[in-house]
Parts: sequence; structure tokens; C-alpha cells
Amino acid sequence: MQKTAQGLVRTVYQNSDLSDKAVVLIAHGAGAGNQNDFMDSFCTKLAEQNIQVISFNFLYMQTMYETGKRRPPNPNKQLLQQFEQEILAVDSSLPVFIAGKSMGGRVASQICASTGLGPKLSFTPNSDVTAKLRGCIALGYPFMPPGKPEKFTDRTQHFKQLTVPLLINQGERDSFGDLNSLSTEQHKSVLDNKMVQLSWIASGDHSFKPLKSSGFTLDDNIKTAVTNTLGFINQLI
Repeated sequence: MQKTAQGLVRTVYQNSDLSDKAVVLIAHGAGAGNQNDFMDSFCTKLAEQNIQVISFNFLYMQTMYETGKRRPPNPNKQLLQQFEQEILAVDSSLPVFIAGKSMGGRVASQICASTGLGPKLSFTPNSDVTAKLRGCIALGYPFMPPGKPEKFTDRTQHFKQLTVPLLINQGERDSFGDLNSLSTEQHKSVLDNKMVQLSWIASGDHSFKPLKSSGFTLDDNIKTAVTNTLGFINQLI
């Protein structure tokens, strides 16, 4: 498996024998970019399963890496536009999937919403972009920030307009939506959607780190997320 960094913009993980069967374009979460250990581990393990993986940094994260100073994410509309540009830049005849960690997964899923995101964002997905996509994968979906359950509706209302299937790998202890909170009737009714597949990661937090008492390790849980993702991809290609 070859790992090639293209500056601070993106990193490509690819088998040297060019035996890849699909491409996954993946975005990072709000606080850590594509050089983060979690991102690198997931991308490496997925690439080892004959999937070409391209991880990229949003513009604000590139600036953070360059300056060493923390910056807030770009406005959501800018994140969506940059993600679309990255999708259009994928030069491959292979099936294309998009993915993201936390915020990156939310943005990826928004791109897959057929009717756009309304006047608040003034964003309608580019049909040339959505036509390229087979599916979407989220790693730790930020359903609702800790202490703000009212955000759930705002962050999931576009699920009803998904044009491709969405796989969500979610830690059972994720503070942005754990097993207990998402099992309520209110939340189950939203997630009971044939386009959404929710796969639980044992004892995992928002980055899939488990409790020591669980008997699982972070590496175990990342491997589980990779296995879930690979199965999802295989169903759609």
C-alpha cells in the first residue's frame, strides 16, 4: 500500500498493484485534520482492503497546519463547495464514495441530499457531483452536541432527501449521539430510513475509543468500522 501526500491539501492511499475496486474521498472532523492518527489509521486499513482512499483538508485546516494556530471551521456553505470541488477532481473510472469523520460526515451527507439545504445555506448539490456517487459513510455522526438535544432535527432533516445510501459507524458511548439517546422513539423514527444504515461500535466514544473494561481496543474498533465500510461498499458496487 502506498501513501502519497499532496502537500497539506490531500493524501492518497493506494495499492501499488492498482487493484483497487472503489474510491473513498474522506473529510476530517472539526478539530483535527487528515494527519490525525485516527484518520490515518482508518484510511490505511481501508486502503489495505483494495479501496483507494483520498483524504483531504478543508481550507481552514490547511491554514492550521501551516501556522500552528487553531481556527474555526469555514462556514458550512464553503465546506460543501470545497467538498464538491474535491469530488469533481477525483479522476477515476471506479465507483466513488464520500465519507467523513464527525463534521466531515455531516457535510458529506448534506451533499447527498437531493433538494439541497434550503435558503439558510443557499446550497443545492451539483448534479454532476451527485451523479458520480454510490454511497456515503460517516464515522461518528454529530447528531447533537453534548447538552444540545434540540440540534438533532436540524442535523438529520436532510436524511429524508438522501439520493444514495448512508452508512453511519457510531460509538455506543458517543457524546454526540450514543446508543441510549438514539434508541428513543423520537430518534428511531428519523433513523428508520431505508437509506440510512446505523452500525454500532462496541463501547466506542466519538472517536471509537472503548472503555478498558470492554475488552476492546481502539485498533479493534477502527478495524470494525473498516469491516462495516467494506461490506457497505461491496453491496453497492
